[in-house]
Amino acid sequence: MQVEGDEDVRRPILKSKVFLYVTEFFSGMAVMAAELGAQRLLAPYFSSSQIVWTIIIGTIMIALALGAVLGGCWADRDPDLDRLYMRVLVAAVWIALVPLVGKYIVLLVSGALIVTVSTNFLVVAAFVSCIVIFVPPLFLLAR
Repeated sequence: MQVEGDEDVRRPILKSKVFLYVTEFFSGMAVMAAELGAQRLLAPYFSSSQIVWTIIIGTIMIALALGAVLGGCWADRDPDLDRLYMRVLVAAVWIALVPLVGKYIVLLVSGALIVTVSTNFLVVAAFVSCIVIFVPPLFLLAR
């Protein structure tokens, strides 16, 4: 039988503000690492031009902004640290899988778009690839 305060006794570190600050610090570092990794992933397929950098930075900033706004609203409604740490875990697993499956996703997106997009293929394919691969984990890290 579980007593109401029993959960705090079992996992006191997860309720600590210091642990929360450390988690946020490393989440920010992970965002920067993912941004640099995005450039390294997309460069062989779309080059490393200013257009591609703009797409990467813009897409990541949009993901972070949306994650911060929606995450803030949801956290105000139900501030549960377990959900926060679960989102960080899901984002970590997603980012860890990017080196393994990222190039296949880029090729799949490019193959699907090559028959549908006639102009600005570079911009559209890089943008869609960046959205599919990097927006979900970075959205979760911003929350």
